[in-house]
Amino acid sequence: MTGRAAYGVVVRNDSDAMIFAFSSNIGNCNFLRAELWGILKGLTIARDRGFNYIVVESDSKIAIKLITYGCPTIHSNYNLVQQIKEIVDSRLEVTFSHIFREANQTTDALAKAWDAKCF
Repeated sequence: MTGRAAYGVVVRNDSDAMIFAFSSNIGNCNFLRAELWGILKGLTIARDRGFNYIVVESDSKIAIKLITYGCPTIHSNYNLVQQIKEIVDSRLEVTFSHIFREANQTTDALAKAWDAKCF
């Protein structure tokens, strides 16, 4: 399903303290594309700020699977997944894990707040 979309990103340190958080409106797209954009932007900022050990938690099993096990070249999100993989392959240690939406409430709330504010 395609519709209004936004993503939220929360970056925490190894003690689980929040370092920074942000959200962004990305227009009309499906949930998977929004999730992948959030992962890409979060990884980009973490890398640019000098973080070398990163754990990405997502409530999208599909997004994690596409990044971890590969994405077919004919998939509509192939280029986005490739951008994520390029960041991961740039000497970073990145672990991807699926978490349930209930455990991802902060990022979900950030995305929903942005979505409500912008539309």
